[in-house]
Amino acid sequence: MKWFVAAVIAGAIAYLATGIYTVGTDERAVVRRFGAVIDEHAEPGLHIGLPWGLDRVDLVKPSETKTVKIGDRATDRAIGPSLAPSLAQFLTGDQNLVIVEATVQYTITDPTRYLFSLADPAEVITRAAESAASTTLAGKSIDSVLTSGKDALAILIKDTLEQNLRRYEMGVEVRSVSLTELSPPPQVVDAFTRAASARSDRERLVLEAKTYANEKLAQARSESQQRTDRARAEHARAVDLARSEAERFVALLYEYRKAPAVAAARMYLETIAEIVPRFRAKLIIDRGQDVDLTIMRDQP
Repeated sequence: MKWFVAAVIAGAIAYLATGIYTVGTDERAVVRRFGAVIDEHAEPGLHIGLPWGLDRVDLVKPSETKTVKIGDRATDRAIGPSLAPSLAQFLTGDQNLVIVEATVQYTITDPTRYLFSLADPAEVITRAAESAASTTLAGKSIDSVLTSGKDALAILIKDTLEQNLRRYEMGVEVRSVSLTELSPPPQVVDAFTRAASARSDRERLVLEAKTYANEKLAQARSESQQRTDRARAEHARAVDLARSEAERFVALLYEYRKAPAVAAARMYLETIAEIVPRFRAKLIIDRGQDVDLTIMRDQP
């Protein structure tokens, strides 16, 4: 009897000891009593509650980054190609297949919602991420998907995933979405490579054409500016010359009005001084005498 009583007492003590639990510094405890949550954020340290069966303690790590994958081809090989389509293949908006593998990282923001809102949060996040990838890719062409880059596409998928998870209210926050692979199916890799090469050549030719056009445009603008400057200079010179001639004429008119004979003689002499040097041969005769031009016949 003593051994039996001792065993019962030891068992009772052990059973009562199940109500003692410890919460780590990086953990939060959600305590349920008879199925109802009585403490959603038990702080780190030693806690005493009711024994197992009456209280249940679930420990979560809000600071821990959890990871799920989408488009995992290891799962494809486990399923078998004859039983299901590849989980890594997604359909673009122009009805082309593209292989996408991504890693989603998330943290827990509300332990209670995370534990009890859904049966399998990781599975829900995985399916939501696949849906976000499908929705994002369905709105893009295969060319834009393969040329925009992994980072840009990952940002779009992350935004869509956050919108999807917000409706579920499951107490998680998406930290990042990173694409580990983004490529066409192996059967059409060569075709896509040639197409990418053709796009690269087209972009190069377009860039060369734009460069040539810019050079010619700059040259034309330079020539246009030079001609404009020359025209303005000629215009200014012509205006200055006209003003100078006008001022000279006004001065001559003033002198002529003061002394017409003197002014006329002066103008005559100036004209003769300007014209005579242009002649190769000159013949000077007295006024009133006849002119015999035959003497000029043999002049050079």
